[in-house]
Amino acid sequence: MCPQRDSHRSIPSISGAILIPFVVVISGCAPQDIENDSASARFASYPTVLMNAVEDVCDDPASSFHQPNRNIAECRIYLPPQETAALILHFDGSPERLPQVVMRFEIKQEGGDYIVSAQGYAEVPQKSGAVVRINGMTSSAKRKLQEVYKAAGAKPYG
Repeated sequence: MCPQRDSHRSIPSISGAILIPFVVVISGCAPQDIENDSASARFASYPTVLMNAVEDVCDDPASSFHQPNRNIAECRIYLPPQETAALILHFDGSPERLPQVVMRFEIKQEGGDYIVSAQGYAEVPQKSGAVVRINGMTSSAKRKLQEVYKAAGAKPYG
């Protein structure tokens, strides 16, 4: 699991929120337990504290942080061996390119506020070269993200 740096002790760990959706997929949970929508929050100013916390969570050898621009950030995490094997076998994946869990945050300005939306999914590379994307965010993952958003200064949204 990814450690947090001391500068963000007031922000609850989001590592659980990142991995929770895929424990469900791997364990064969019933489809009604997975929600396909995202977890969103409204911030009065640009959510720098949140983006720093996301980057900190991804500071681990099994994970990587990508921020192609100021308003998109992704945390990509390789799963432990058993879960990786389960995804490869269940989704006919490629053992040469391992599955990853992705937590993607998108920021959009709305009026004077910033709306942050998070999506959680797994990507399973196929032998053919294509990638199967397994969307879904459990209600427990959404609750955890709402705690993180609130600690980072979000206002209620939607």
